[in-house]
Amino acid sequence: MVRPYGEREIEIILPEADQAEQDRTRKIISQQGQMEFRIVADDRYDKSVIELARDPRFEEPKSEVFEGEPAPGEKPDVEAKWAPVSPEARYLANETHFATRVNKKGEMEALVLVDQFNVTGDYLSTAVPGIDRFGRPAVSFGFNAKGARLFGKLTGANLPDPAHADLKRLLAIILDDRLRSAPAINSKIEDRGEITGSFTQQEVEDLAAVLTAGRLPATLRKEPTSSLTTGPTLGRDTIQKGVYSMLVATMAVVLFMLAYYRFAGLVANLALLLNVLLIVAFMILFHAAFTLSGLAGLALTVGMAVDANVLIYERMREELGRGATLRMAIRNGFERATTTIVDANVTTLISAVVLYAIGTDQVKGFAVTLILGIVMNLFTAITFTRLLFDMAEKKRWITRLKMLHVLENPNFDFVGKRYAAIALSLILIGVGLVASFERGRGLLDIDFTGGVSVEALFEKPQNVADIRERVRDLPDVTVQDIHIGGEPLGKRFLIITSKSDIDETDLQQPGPKTNIEWVEELIELAGGEPIFPELRKTRKAMGRVVQPEQVIERNPDVIFASWCGMKVNIDAICSRPGWEAIAAVRNRRVYEIPSSHILQPGPASLTEGVQQIHAILRAVSG
Repeated sequence: MVRPYGEREIEIILPEADQAEQDRTRKIISQQGQMEFRIVADDRYDKSVIELARDPRFEEPKSEVFEGEPAPGEKPDVEAKWAPVSPEARYLANETHFATRVNKKGEMEALVLVDQFNVTGDYLSTAVPGIDRFGRPAVSFGFNAKGARLFGKLTGANLPDPAHADLKRLLAIILDDRLRSAPAINSKIEDRGEITGSFTQQEVEDLAAVLTAGRLPATLRKEPTSSLTTGPTLGRDTIQKGVYSMLVATMAVVLFMLAYYRFAGLVANLALLLNVLLIVAFMILFHAAFTLSGLAGLALTVGMAVDANVLIYERMREELGRGATLRMAIRNGFERATTTIVDANVTTLISAVVLYAIGTDQVKGFAVTLILGIVMNLFTAITFTRLLFDMAEKKRWITRLKMLHVLENPNFDFVGKRYAAIALSLILIGVGLVASFERGRGLLDIDFTGGVSVEALFEKPQNVADIRERVRDLPDVTVQDIHIGGEPLGKRFLIITSKSDIDETDLQQPGPKTNIEWVEELIELAGGEPIFPELRKTRKAMGRVVQPEQVIERNPDVIFASWCGMKVNIDAICSRPGWEAIAAVRNRRVYEIPSSHILQPGPASLTEGVQQIHAILRAVSG
């Protein structure tokens, strides 16, 4: 699941993902998916451009090559550029006709021409995994109409000279500013091509997915801002109770159908089992994950499946009551109930499709299971059960249908009691409206009202059930167990509640000092002066959150940054809007202190933290 996280970040949630899957996902999303097709510079055709590229003006780290100097505010007319070469394309260095160089990272770079055709991955229509002529994994791609026209012009303008057929231009395939392969151009190519190299099957599948999705509107950092491993939102113990309750409810339905409809109930239960199996099978086929709302959709589907069978069986009961034979009762029962079943399911299907089209990810989880359940229900309730009944009747497994009769002759005058029913309905509607207005915002869940998210870190592992019991009085509260890297399980929890004005005692109990309390003490011991002394008595991390404007106002001389289990991005701190006016940022006095030296208890680690802070402050003060 992908969803916005603030204004400049996104959150990606992977269910049941191990470390290998996390690394693979991190690699995929960090790829830009930017593809270019250029001609490799050849001194037999492009001698002047290669000589220009050798000019000291274009030494590394500069990559673009152009004539003259552009006017202020204007972009240069780029003629060529240096592109890093992947290992599988380093054969270019074996040919003396191609311009190459080695950058400061030790990577080989090749010079490619920047032409007016500008064929990029924006024109791709397809990108699928395939096999090259040597039997190696590769990616086959195709262009749309405009891309095919431009690609045809690019390759057509660089065909081999008939008088020198052995002199062929090379087409550089550049992915994310890196030259991946450079096949020779033998003829004009328009609509399709192939990316080859030393890929694994998984790599070509990932590359095809990136090219198909297209470029992101912005480049993501190679490393995520943070990476957490979390437990289920409701906690494993709560999920176990939920699964248990669903099983109990399902068994109650199964037993009722058997007791009330006998053989027909057995058929309904078999159809119900097939219905659930088909839903799960299709969700596995479509790589869909079960969400909490998806389980609700599955439960609703189970009820709708049984409801369809009840309609059919009651029609069959009516036919048998009129003296019809068993075969005739089966045929008429299904035919007369089918229209009602289809109408009810189609109207629900329309609602489910709309929910999937415009809903959030959570709502889509409900819509997916509901859509699959409706389609499977139409098959199992109408086709599968009819097949079982016809088979049982023809083979004489059943000669009559036995069903319980709770109401032998139901005959209630609904129309005659319409005024009493209308009055009762109006009273109930009025009571509901009054109760809704009385509750006000209390009627809305945290999804609508918002709330507070608190990350709690304990010195010793805790039981999630104990944490949930401790905060159970908070409204709409959920508790997740999370951990960072190799951190032990049960020490870190994420607590979310709709209560915005949490008291000091809501989430805390008397105990040892937290990490927050001793940070400023360390700074003072090292000879520094905290800029927010008024917050030193606030033990909770959420109470120490300050706004960027407050930091600008206090104008610290030095900034220390520490992030538990993660690398601090100092450049991101310095680039915050308005922070260039802060003395610490202006003088590049932003320092990272390892979390093990400042945020973790223990005399040895804290002593190292004090010494490190003291050394920095002494160097800064001169």
